[in-house]
Amino acid sequence: MSLSTGRYDELKSALDESIRHNPAEPSFHFHYASSLGKAGRYEASESQFLLALAKSSADDASVASYHSNLGITSVRHLRRLITVRAVAMDCIVFVGVFFFS
Repeated sequence: MSLSTGRYDELKSALDESIRHNPAEPSFHFHYASSLGKAGRYEASESQFLLALAKSSADDASVASYHSNLGITSVRHLRRLITVRAVAMDCIVFVGVFFFS
């Protein structure tokens, strides 16, 4: 199951069930976070990465990967926010120029 095959709902269902059965397992939260990020749901993805980190022990070899992926997701989220705001500002400027020129 993967996003590349368009089976997001199945993947989400499987991860939800895995987390429900073993909520303390950080890798389930990590994989859920990764799938949310790929689907463009950055805030939810960031939350799941933070849960994965919170449930990990300091000596867990995966912690570095969790941090790295959280950082990448956060940058993508910020990039989207900046783009949306820039487009909104362009629209405001265009409307202002159109109506007040």
